[in-house]
Amino acid sequence: FRLRGVDIKVRAHGVAACLIDFTASRLRVPSGAVAFCDLSQDPELFQGTKGHVQFDTYRYMRKLNGDEWGSYHPATNCLWVSYLAEIMAAEKL
Repeated sequence: FRLRGVDIKVRAHGVAACLIDFTASRLRVPSGAVAFCDLSQDPELFQGTKGHVQFDTYRYMRKLNGDEWGSYHPATNCLWVSYLAEIMAAEKL
């Protein structure tokens, strides 16, 4: 993939994935550095409508990670799985 104009190769172990939104993602690059977006700098992201699954998910993530977006918190993956299940159930997919 390409990040800020730099090609980065990641071993996929036979799994193909396509990130459509890197906003809430983090990635350790070959140098050992972590690439991530510091969502603490975007307070509006957490002020969305309560009860709206996407905004609620961001608020749950912030609670889990203590507003530290560069650290690994695997429970946030479960939040996004729950988000997808809720959206798909609402759309009857």
